[in-house]
Amino acid sequence: MGYPAIKRRKAGRGAGVILAVILNAGAAWGTCLRLEPACLIQEARAGADALSDRADRDEVYFEIVITLAGRGERQSALALAGQIGNPTTFAEAEAEIAIAEAQQGNFETAMQIAMAILDSRENSVRVTALEQLAIEQAKRGAIDTAFETVLAIDNPYRRSEAEANIAKAIAHAKDMDGAFRASARIATSYWFSSGQPQFKVASGIVSRSTEFDDYWFYEALVSLAVLQARAGDVVGALRTARSIPDLESRSRATSGISIAQADSGDIGGALDTARRIEAAYGDSAAMIAIAGAKVRAGNVEGARDLAQQIWIAYGNDAGFAAVAVEQVRAGAVADGLRYLDLIKSQQTRTRALRDIGQILASAGKVDEAVAVVSRIDEAGERDLAYEVVTTALARIGLGTRALAVVQALADEALADKLSISVLVEMARAGDPNTGLAAAYAIADPMSRNIALAELARLGG
Repeated sequence: MGYPAIKRRKAGRGAGVILAVILNAGAAWGTCLRLEPACLIQEARAGADALSDRADRDEVYFEIVITLAGRGERQSALALAGQIGNPTTFAEAEAEIAIAEAQQGNFETAMQIAMAILDSRENSVRVTALEQLAIEQAKRGAIDTAFETVLAIDNPYRRSEAEANIAKAIAHAKDMDGAFRASARIATSYWFSSGQPQFKVASGIVSRSTEFDDYWFYEALVSLAVLQARAGDVVGALRTARSIPDLESRSRATSGISIAQADSGDIGGALDTARRIEAAYGDSAAMIAIAGAKVRAGNVEGARDLAQQIWIAYGNDAGFAAVAVEQVRAGAVADGLRYLDLIKSQQTRTRALRDIGQILASAGKVDEAVAVVSRIDEAGERDLAYEVVTTALARIGLGTRALAVVQALADEALADKLSISVLVEMARAGDPNTGLAAAYAIADPMSRNIALAELARLGG
């Protein structure tokens, strides 16, 4: 299960959300009285211009650029991005504009903007922008064009990865035949394509790495096999898995199929598939998923026994975490929490506590959710868990309760950061007035203007 990342922005400062004011106001008490994008953008921009700290100003500009680009205001977004002083933040802003243009179908413009990005970091946003452009092209059926686009990626490893993601995008568009054809091109398309020769580059010692191509070719097939299984085509998925030459990749594909079967409730099928896994210890993830499926099927004793077997055989206590999480999901909170005592790995325990916190928050059990995530030892993971819990509360209409949780945090910078996530979810969940009031109540000017920029994305 994935979780929303804490925002990239620098931490804010200030007293956090003034909850009492919000509860008494019932409406925003700033210049903009509703989620009107033009007004919110204008106010965020004015607030950014007034910031004396250049780094703070860049952060607000960055968020406004994303908002403008998402609204199709490319020229305004580019002009504002040009005022960002930090070169890294500027490159990231350009990448966001390129991606927004691609999502709107403006492929030529997106390509021009992406190619102009100067970023030589290992995780280059220029590469990310080109990859996302190719994915958007593939989603719309422009597969040949997508493969031509990634020729501009000069890192051979990332180029092969982008090609694998093209195949995945085609599969997600429900064209499995096209996805398999795209996968087959990973090792062959580069020097044999005729278009856009100006983008063909020899990177490093070699122009193409068979090792990279093979790795991402296998990765694409692993993903396609799992997608087939999740779409109900287990037979086809197993056929795909068997076709993968590499044992480790083949085993991961088979494991993914077994997990998909377990998630769908087919415990017998999942067990049969798990027995096909060839790699040593390669069935552990599948067996953990099966343990969780047993709980969902009402066989808690069987799940516990399986979790114990996984621990004895592999020294992996994640089976106990699966039992704990699924028992809480089923409403047996006390029983589920008792299983946490069997978990020795801090990473596994943290993940279980975060999952349980989200489940409890989504059920409206605020105090229980907060109590659970407060048990996470590592500060960064605990902060992330608080974001998961508070946004889950806002999502079900308990935004003011979420803000109360945020305001109670000792770390004011974290409180500002989480307040933004919560108020955006409040507005998205149908409470725009309180969300806007919460934005105006943030004491830190940088965080407040970032909140206004983000809320502008929700307006009509």
